[in-house]
Amino acid sequence: MIMFEPKANTLSVQYAPADGSVAEENPPVMVWLPENDYLGGYQLQIATDDSFADHTLVYDAQCAFNFHRPPALTDAGRYVWRYCKLTHAKERSDWSSIRCFIINESSLTSRVADIPAALAQPAGAHPRLMVGNADGLAKLKAYADKQTPYWEAFLNRSVASFSEMTPHDEPQPYPNNQRDVALWRKYYIEAQEYFYVIRHCAVAGTVQQDSVLLEQAKTWLIAMAQWDVHGASSRHYNDEVGFRVIITLAWGYDWLHNQLSEPQRHCVQTALQVRTQELFHHLTEQAKIHIFPYDSHAIRAISAALVPAAIALHGEVDEAAHWLDYSVNYLYSLYSPWSGVDGGWGEGPHYWTTAMAYLLDAVQMIEAYTQIDLYQRPIIKNTGDFPLFTKSPGARRAYFGDDSTLGEQATIKTAVCMLHLSGALNRPDYHWFYQQHAQRDVSTGKEFYNYGWWDTDFDRLLIDFYFDVPEPTYTLPTTAVKWFKSIGWVSIQHKLNQPEAHMQFTIKSSPLGSVSHSSADQGAFVLYGFEEDLAIHSGYYVSYGSTMHTQWRKQTKSKNALLINGQGQYAGSDKVLAKQASGQVLSVEEAPGLIKIETDNTAAYQSVNSDVLLARRDVYFVNEQYFLIVDRVACATEQPIQIRQHSEQPFYCSTKSMITSMPKAAVEYSVAYSSAKLLEVSNEEGFDGVNATDYEDLAMNYVGEFSFAPAKTHRVVTLVQPYRRGEKKSLYTFVDDQGFNLNVYVTDEQDNSFKLEVPKV
Repeated sequence: MIMFEPKANTLSVQYAPADGSVAEENPPVMVWLPENDYLGGYQLQIATDDSFADHTLVYDAQCAFNFHRPPALTDAGRYVWRYCKLTHAKERSDWSSIRCFIINESSLTSRVADIPAALAQPAGAHPRLMVGNADGLAKLKAYADKQTPYWEAFLNRSVASFSEMTPHDEPQPYPNNQRDVALWRKYYIEAQEYFYVIRHCAVAGTVQQDSVLLEQAKTWLIAMAQWDVHGASSRHYNDEVGFRVIITLAWGYDWLHNQLSEPQRHCVQTALQVRTQELFHHLTEQAKIHIFPYDSHAIRAISAALVPAAIALHGEVDEAAHWLDYSVNYLYSLYSPWSGVDGGWGEGPHYWTTAMAYLLDAVQMIEAYTQIDLYQRPIIKNTGDFPLFTKSPGARRAYFGDDSTLGEQATIKTAVCMLHLSGALNRPDYHWFYQQHAQRDVSTGKEFYNYGWWDTDFDRLLIDFYFDVPEPTYTLPTTAVKWFKSIGWVSIQHKLNQPEAHMQFTIKSSPLGSVSHSSADQGAFVLYGFEEDLAIHSGYYVSYGSTMHTQWRKQTKSKNALLINGQGQYAGSDKVLAKQASGQVLSVEEAPGLIKIETDNTAAYQSVNSDVLLARRDVYFVNEQYFLIVDRVACATEQPIQIRQHSEQPFYCSTKSMITSMPKAAVEYSVAYSSAKLLEVSNEEGFDGVNATDYEDLAMNYVGEFSFAPAKTHRVVTLVQPYRRGEKKSLYTFVDDQGFNLNVYVTDEQDNSFKLEVPKV
């Protein structure tokens, strides 16, 4: 059988470990591109030399998928790997190319379970979700007998709220089958209420042997099971509803298994099986996330729906074992295209929350049911650092990526996920983060972006049941910088534990470009300081695909970024172009009193303007007080540039500077040097190109802009000075250009000075 090795492209998975690379993890994540629609198995070999002789072979295994994690390779050194296809009769194809990789001290080591052995264990009794087995259920009953505050809160809020509700009607098709945002949200919230009623009443009823609660859960479960599996509640018609139906049926089937008659059990099982079959078909044969992983909803569906369905049906439906095998191996290897070993999340902190909410539940379900521990994967072990550095307590709009909170406080679920990680990983700093957010929460639990997605009283119950959470402890130094290399984000935290003096600055230049829930914002920055959002991600994420989303929020013009000839970066729906419109963080350097960040965003601007030859933005954080932003642009023809800043308040403009003020703090932007003439400093209100209905009853935002005359090359140095109201320090700038370089000086009242060298060409 001939071996064909497809070439990787922009949107596909890449061969990993790449030939000649140092493996990021030990054991490494092994990935290869399958031939299109090939559904057979593989044989994978790893050896210490190219002969693959028996005495050099360190791993030889059959794999069901094109992704795999072998046991740890304990010895550092050079390894080679290859794979071949296997037919169903176990006939072998030619071997693939041989690729080599290195394991060294930088490769992060984690323990990998014997997945085949763990999944080969016989299916246990119900319930399985949350408790894993009969011993887990006994522990939960003993926990409930203690009447802990979290169990009482669960009963008083999560159970009592739904104990007397009557089931909602089945979702209906949209008028003329045209997606309606209000109906979309209504149906997924009602589906979530089914989940709350069935899960909460079933769990409380089982633990407390309460027949009334069990009957309530069963009534709702039978009602949902009778919905049309191919209708308006299916995944293909409304995936947010479809995901919720699957997870609800899974919990109901699992926890009410002994309460259902045989016909009722068959009805629920059939509905769950058919819906999960449709989901799995979509993941593997339509979206093909094992080949093309940049699908936010499909990736989330593994944790949110496939894992609970597979566990609930394990041993009772033939496909369930395959679903569980696929899910565990995917989470152990390919997960996630939005992240890397540093734990960053390319879609931003809000969609980090959405992903982690389901991932952590799935990881805990898998561990309880199979004893497979996924928490030690570096991508999960380190991911709490991402919100720690990018979603400060108090910050509302100083972030990147889509965010459903409409400028309100961060969803409390972000903090709850951090509490979960604190308990699972023994991280006291993550508990500190939770505590800071929780004390600022303004009862947002009933907002659609919380209520329609999760119940934090139930979550707190589970965390207290599962873990001994360490005492909250703040651990960061006065000024800390974190470079999430996998996603191209750099964030600076200064005095995070002192709200009145705290500053957070984040700049993004990402290899992911503007794909999925990201925007055309390479080289953009956001700034939070002194308890105020100072440089914001402008606009409101009212819904995916709205004019506010497509014509403003996704566009570079809504960012604290650069426009070249009035144009930004690619922000359309073509995934190939979106990913190609990328950036790169070149370096991050730290020295006493200085943090320097260099980014190259040329490809992002070239995606819409072929005349662009260079688009660089560098940042200097000086003496923990102010920022210097250096923009360098080169074009084939003379073109003007515009540097934009965004705020919730108007900008007050002078000839070379502009100030925007909030109740507690302000920020001043001033042009310290520009190679081309500064033509105008302006302030505008609103959201250009957006339907007014998209921001009805929402506060206006403002944009300040520096406009520069056309030139083939531009060099601009912008001084950014954030300060607490009433505490502004005088900063003075001047330029010395007698040498080959330009020297831009910044001095203060105490004669503290900083010299920035800017090349003349």
